Formats: sequence, structure tokens, C-alpha cells
Amino acid sequence: MNIQLPDINQVMKAIQPVKSQFDGTTKSIGEWLIEHRLHIENNKRLIYSHANDIIILIILLNELLMRSMSGERGSKIKTALQNNLKSKDDLNSKVYKKIMADAQYRFPNEGIEVITSVVKYFKDDLKWNYRSYFAKANRYSDTNFTNDYLLTIKGIKFKVRDLALSNFDENYIANDIHVVRVSTRLGLLNYGFDFLPDPNLEMGNNPNNQKNYLFLHKLFLRLSELTDHKWHLGDFDRAFWHFGRTICNDKPRCKFCPLKEICLTRGK
Repeated sequence: MNIQLPDINQVMKAIQPVKSQFDGTTKSIGEWLIEHRLHIENNKRLIYSHANDIIILIILLNELLMRSMSGERGSKIKTALQNNLKSKDDLNSKVYKKIMADAQYRFPNEGIEVITSVVKYFKDDLKWNYRSYFAKANRYSDTNFTNDYLLTIKGIKFKVRDLALSNFDENYIANDIHVVRVSTRLGLLNYGFDFLPDPNLEMGNNPNNQKNYLFLHKLFLRLSELTDHKWHLGDFDRAFWHFGRTICNDKPRCKFCPLKEICLTRGK
């Protein structure tokens, strides 16, 4: 029995008009993708001036502190970071405690440890050389930058690290439940069958399993290749995230899905 896999180009085209709401704003998925691309380009410009060191740090910390096990709210964390980190003089334990309190962080000691470790790395080890860090992340994006120092910090794993990097590099995707659900239901995982001889990868859709996660990263690299790199990992990330929250959620609305004719698991 031959199975016709969905054409990723057709998938991305079909879901562009779907409306999705985030943070009180409703836009089409296509509009959200344009906004995210502009967001990345604007953030890339920040790394060329040390005047932006704290701004970049806040962007990274906001994502790195959002661990699924904590159930943290990103808006509270971001506001607490912005209100308390005004300059490099604020990089001390007293301010970190205040950030945790203002954000009502459920695990303040662990949060303080993350902030302390991240600050030490960029301030003391890299001397605020963000350009070097992001250049290295880009250079090793094909293998998901597995030797990144940030991944050695307790509480930071691939998903949140990749979410942080996706603000500065279109070659990273945070494989969360929405992204994984959509790609699995559509049957896109099947594009990765020929990766299986690699002992570092394991075909699966559990982002908490490292071998599954690295498989998913390589899968989306393959899908990007199939579009002649018209769409990058960051595009798939935001597109599937929005689509997974609106149409293809935990109770899929197959009747209204623009992909129902090509989805391998479509319902009625």
C-alpha cells in the first residue's frame, strides 16, 4: 500500500489564511510569520552594540525561565525582568530575588540559579560577546548546537534553549506539544525514515526524549530543504504552533481544516 505524504509546500500555503489569536491580537498565520521574521531581523541588529547587552539578556532569560514543568507565565516573567534589569549594575542576587518575587515564580531558587548561571556565562566567560555565541549557534544549527554551554545549566533543555535561540536565528524550532501534534497528525514524521541508521536519533514525537528531539530537529531541516529553503525552521515553529492552537488542537476541528484532504489522520 502506497501512502502519499503531504507536500510541505502545500501545507504551508494552505494554513496561511487561518486566523489565530495570541496575547489579545488576532492575525492570519501568514501575518504572524511575517511578524516573527521581522522580530528575528530586529533582534539580530541588537548584537552589534554593547548598549543592547541587557536587552538581549532579557530576551534570552525570558525564554530560558519558561520551563513546562513550572507552568510559568511568560508575560509575568518578561515584565519582571524588564522592570528590574535596567543596567549591568542590576546583575546581582538581590535583584534576581526581586525578579522571582515579582514574577511569582513557583521555583524561585531554581530560577535564580538559571539567571546566575546564564549571566556568568555571557558576562564573565564570553565578555558580552553575543556575536560569537550566535555565530556558533548558527554554524552548528544542523546538529542543533548540542555542545552549547547553556544546555549544561540545570533546568535548561533543548526546547527552552531552542525557543530562546529562535528569537535570533530562523534555524531553530522549539518542538512543543502544538508543533509535534500537527506534524505527527499530518504524517510528516515519515519524511525522516532514512535518518534511522543514526544512533543519536530515534524516530518519535516525544520532545522530552533527547533522541526524539534531535530527530524532530533534523526532520524540519529536511522539510525546509523540500521547500528549497523558502520556509525555515522558525517558520514551521510559528505556523504549526498557531495552527495547533486553533484548528489542530487536542480536539481537532477536522471539519474546518484546510488540510483535511491531505492529512493522513483526518477525521470526519
